[in-house]
Amino acid sequence: MGKQVIVEIFGNKYTLDTDRDINEATRIAGYVDAKMKEMREKFPYTSPISLAILAALNIADDLYTLQKKIEELEEML
Repeated sequence: MGKQVIVEIFGNKYTLDTDRDINEATRIAGYVDAKMKEMREKFPYTSPISLAILAALNIADDLYTLQKKIEELEEML
């Protein structure tokens, strides 16, 4: 790995080893943090581990939606 960056997700600090640009790594962590906070707003009495699973499912859904759009665009070529 190339660089280390410290990020904060849902109030916890993590040290990431990354080959990405530090700003990109920070933005990715910020995206995860935002999803965690979004889940906390929707489900305020849910445990952090359950919030993490819900956030992961939402992120996976975002990825799946984008992949489907890419496939549709590739079919148009």
